[in-house]
Amino acid sequence: MKKILTAMALTGLLGAISCSKNDRFPDADKGGTNVNHPLKKGLQTIIDKYTGLGVPALQVVVKNKDGLLIAQGGYVDKDTQMPINGNGTTWIFSITKTYTAALIMKLKERGQVDLNKPIKQYLPENVGTKLKNSGKITVRNLLNHSSGIVNFIELDEYRARQFSDPSHQPTVTEILDMVYNENSEFEPGSTTHYSNTNYLLLGIILEKLTGKSYESLLRTEIIEPLKLEHTYFNLNAAQITALKFPEYYFDPTGNGQLTKGTSWNHALGNASLSWGGIAAWPTDVISFYEALTKGKLIKPVSLSEMQQYQNDQGLGIESYQYLPGSTLQFGHEGDGVGNSTMILYVPDSKALIFINCTVGRQLPGPFLNKIIDLKNELCTYVARGS
Repeated sequence: MKKILTAMALTGLLGAISCSKNDRFPDADKGGTNVNHPLKKGLQTIIDKYTGLGVPALQVVVKNKDGLLIAQGGYVDKDTQMPINGNGTTWIFSITKTYTAALIMKLKERGQVDLNKPIKQYLPENVGTKLKNSGKITVRNLLNHSSGIVNFIELDEYRARQFSDPSHQPTVTEILDMVYNENSEFEPGSTTHYSNTNYLLLGIILEKLTGKSYESLLRTEIIEPLKLEHTYFNLNAAQITALKFPEYYFDPTGNGQLTKGTSWNHALGNASLSWGGIAAWPTDVISFYEALTKGKLIKPVSLSEMQQYQNDQGLGIESYQYLPGSTLQFGHEGDGVGNSTMILYVPDSKALIFINCTVGRQLPGPFLNKIIDLKNELCTYVARGS
């Protein structure tokens, strides 16, 4: 379990209280936020602390027995100092993996995939024959990162391309060509190592088994049934402009001096597909996780299977322990070059929290630890309930 986020937990590529009405939360103050939410003051104190420490902006949404709380701090653009909207669109990056895992579990429930079968059985022949250990690695190994397949974002070739020409992201085929020549990191199932390649392959498996694109599956199996009106995938430039994303920042030299990385973050988000390509409003992410935990998306037995952890890794979710002695909390983080996100579910109180900060932690420097610390404080506060 993740007792606390530390610098070693970095795994991904990945103001005022808002009182705006939100009709998709009918049990929270007549369809909107609870302006008297008991966590309001404490949450805002934490947000203000970290924007005061240089985090450009924070979006935080909490839903618990007291209703919905939407909070924010900082600016959508540091230059114009326009306050951020706590419920605006952002890239969620690797939180996408929970959506991908849910799609796989839905296919399992229909008898279309066996999690304990080798992936070579489900991959296109031109992929399965080139991928080392594809006859030994199971679908479950992909889901819980116990495959031993290298994480492509850690490869020198991939990183060189990111820094030399980030506007032209590598295709799935180009990424796989980088991976084919790499040796397995360990025997499948023997341990875990987080790898975006696992969820790239799960996206391919979903498309092969259904004959539909990942985008189509996401829409018909999750977005439309759950009425997620502000969840997006495969955006063009005009759509990105219309959705009014915040500006995104990173620290290129590790000295605490931030540079805009908005275009790079958009390019990376759009290219991350089944391992990190979703953009959404925070409330839509909350709605997705609420449906997941209430049996409205997959069966409770499927969620229980997702919660079978090897080290910290479940099937598309990660375990955390913010309160000693409590039931394990679970969720997922996401990281782009210019923002970092997190969703956490607290089973004991059925509380949910979504966090987005508009600075990335992909590079070493002071913001890496600031982001880890702010997530720890916010999640502990919500898990504790005060």
